[in-house]
Parts: sequence; structure tokens; C-alpha cells
Amino acid sequence: MIMKKIWSYFLGYLVLVVKGNHPERFINMAFTRGIHLWDLTWTCPDTLMVKVYAQSFRTLRHVARQ
Repeated sequence: MIMKKIWSYFLGYLVLVVKGNHPERFINMAFTRGIHLWDLTWTCPDTLMVKVYAQSFRTLRHVARQ
């Protein structure tokens, strides 16, 4: 766990807030495209906070639009 935190610190990561009717659909689409998400926390029934590597952000934009 410590190594993952150190590795993500050096690579850079973003904390995203996903809002909508079905945020779990966003998670499924991200995993099918090979994007690694971690620290998934539900803040409300329709709001989700996730962490993602900064280099994967451009690919996530396409997922979010769908």
C-alpha cells in the first residue's frame, strides 16, 4: 500500500467527483478501457469520488462524455 502511494505521488494523480444517475456505469467504462481507478468512495447515492493517474485523464474525458 505504501508503494502505491509513493508511485502515484511521483506519477501524479487527480481526484475526480463523478455525479449522475449511474456513476457505476462510469467505473465500468473506465475499466473496460484499461484505466486504473482507486480509492472509490461514495459521498451520496449519486456522487462518487475516485483517484486516477494524471496520464489517463485524456482517455477519461471520452468516457465521461458517453
